[in-house]
Amino acid sequence: VDLQVVADGLTAPLLLQSSPDGTGRNFIIEQIGLIKILNADGSMEDEPFLNIRHKLVELGADFDEQGLLGMAFHPDYKNNGKFYIAYSSPVRGDAGLGEHLWYAHTNVVAEYSVSSDDPNKADKLSERIITQMDWPQFNHNGHWIGFGNDGMLYISTGDGGYANDWGIGHHVTKGN
Repeated sequence: VDLQVVADGLTAPLLLQSSPDGTGRNFIIEQIGLIKILNADGSMEDEPFLNIRHKLVELGADFDEQGLLGMAFHPDYKNNGKFYIAYSSPVRGDAGLGEHLWYAHTNVVAEYSVSSDDPNKADKLSERIITQMDWPQFNHNGHWIGFGNDGMLYISTGDGGYANDWGIGHHVTKGN
């Protein structure tokens, strides 16, 4: 096995996704809320494709399982420019009092479109929330997202969090 560095200067990279538009670009998601583009020639775009840091919960400095956690391109991205991301936001405003008092965050899956002016930029105003799920713990979020051969978007959710399956989000006698 031989390893080769293809990109550096990243903070908590979680996923490298090849663009399905034939450009040879790769999109790298960073847990801190950035999506960066690694061009086919190995150069990195100076500015992020998308920056959602302002939408995320505050991340722990040493360890966290929240943040920007997933990305998937629509099967027809080349023509429609749509892509999807999964991230951890503060508990949504319309959640119940119990969620605001006891829950850690809201897991969000959202649709975005590429900018009509620049293929290396997302249209940050195009966000359309697909799903929001209030989450009891900071960890075990899952949030891999991807399209199946049937053209459907699949979302993994994790198990509700916390070590040893106790606390809010778990059944007292059954665990998960």
